[in-house]
Amino acid sequence: MKEWIVIHQIKALHNKGNGLSERKIAKHLGISRNTVSKYLNLSETDITVELSDTART
Repeated sequence: MKEWIVIHQIKALHNKGNGLSERKIAKHLGISRNTVSKYLNLSETDITVELSDTART
């Protein structure tokens, strides 16, 4: 559940390119820039599949 909150924060802060940069989002949330980039490049369905993959836990 925590991951969904972070993903929505990332997408809201980025605002389809009109908001903060990936670097500033990462610093603001205290996460890796690579993580920010990863979630911005994934669609909602891809994120759902990735988070529901129990083999990754």
